[in-house]
Amino acid sequence: MRKRTEIDDDEEDNDLPLLKRTIRTQASDPTIKSLCERIKRGRLITQADFQRQYVWKNDAKLKSRLIESVFLEVPIPTIYTAEEDNGSEVVIDGQQRLMTFYSFLNDEFRLTGLEVCKELNHKSYKTLGDIDTSYQDKIDDYPLRVIKILKDSDFSVRFDIFERLNRGSVKLNDQELRNCIYRGNFNNFLKEIAKDRDFQILLGSKEQNRMQDIELALRFFTLYEKTYLNYKSPMKQFLTTYMKDHQNIDDTKINELKKIFKHSVQMVKTVIGDKAFYLYTNKDGKSGKFENVINKGLFDVLMNGFTRYDQNQVMQHKDAVKEELLWLMSNDDFLEVITGAGTDGKKKLEKKFDIWLNSLKAIVGYPHKERRCFSWDLKNKLWKDNPICSICEQKIEQIDDSEIDHIEYYWRGGKTIPENARLTHRYCNRSRKKKESGIILRKDHND
Repeated sequence: MRKRTEIDDDEEDNDLPLLKRTIRTQASDPTIKSLCERIKRGRLITQADFQRQYVWKNDAKLKSRLIESVFLEVPIPTIYTAEEDNGSEVVIDGQQRLMTFYSFLNDEFRLTGLEVCKELNHKSYKTLGDIDTSYQDKIDDYPLRVIKILKDSDFSVRFDIFERLNRGSVKLNDQELRNCIYRGNFNNFLKEIAKDRDFQILLGSKEQNRMQDIELALRFFTLYEKTYLNYKSPMKQFLTTYMKDHQNIDDTKINELKKIFKHSVQMVKTVIGDKAFYLYTNKDGKSGKFENVINKGLFDVLMNGFTRYDQNQVMQHKDAVKEELLWLMSNDDFLEVITGAGTDGKKKLEKKFDIWLNSLKAIVGYPHKERRCFSWDLKNKLWKDNPICSICEQKIEQIDDSEIDHIEYYWRGGKTIPENARLTHRYCNRSRKKKESGIILRKDHND
């Protein structure tokens, strides 16, 4: 079973083939010493945020065998780098090897476990000179093949190359790659805003696995600014293009995005609650539960929907909005576009936004002569006092499986007051399939 902190990942994959994109590379054979000097000057970045940590650090035998390979002139695998706009390079494959050479030249470990050059065991780079300075020269002058992906290559090609280079290890996800390729003001902002306390509460964990929280923040900003109407699948490319275009945004723009993000997060948390991004399923109609995976469809529509209204507009209809969402999560049309295959396809993405935005507008966006939705507090009181469905007379196991029905129908003039309220299963009430007029934009609504 997946943990609650996981995020559902379903997307159409229709990227252009690698060979159809522009790839420009440059090959060279710099020496180990020259590469280490570039690392020291910050011109060759070996530990970008996207990469694994220096996992060889505590494995002296593994590091020693690499150094021994140099003495034995065993071919060292090619190093791959990506050129930055400022002329520096980021290592995209070969980090462990380069860090090993760098640490050895800085006398950070001694050779151990050598099986061929046994006389060099327990020697550091510095003490190799006590035996023969040619050992030091051998390391210093040893050439390594480096393939540099030039900065004018197609910006998406680095993703493909990196994926191919890392198939033998832990495959990096899209956001880890973006974090490497598009380092700058916007990337720094994403990492900062993703740490927002309320946002982390909504995601269900203080520790998000492999930048998933950062990608969700990027997803919000992209759909907010470009809008769902201008969406072009696949989502992967849609997000990457936006991040590329905003790589070096100024502080004014950052402050604008920060304000709208915090507004939406606060509204989601206050109106819907801590489990807002988790689908509530009720298969038997009587007892439901929240799933343990973040639903990106819910995330998209909730976060972006609230950007259209100020806090005062929404808060006076808070209970109605929450009830509406619970109803939609049992509606087949809505479930079809937020679950299953292809949920990030253009048609499904547009439909899920249309459904939620129309529902939200019906509740919040029009003036109401009289309140039609009972309060959450009243529902909670009725459920605690007597959690029995007034229709089927069975116990209501969870409050989210219930709703309040008007004893005298609202559309017949029934008042939204405690004296005209009764507790029912949501399923039982909806199954009555009453038809009513009004502003709610769907065929079946409560009472």
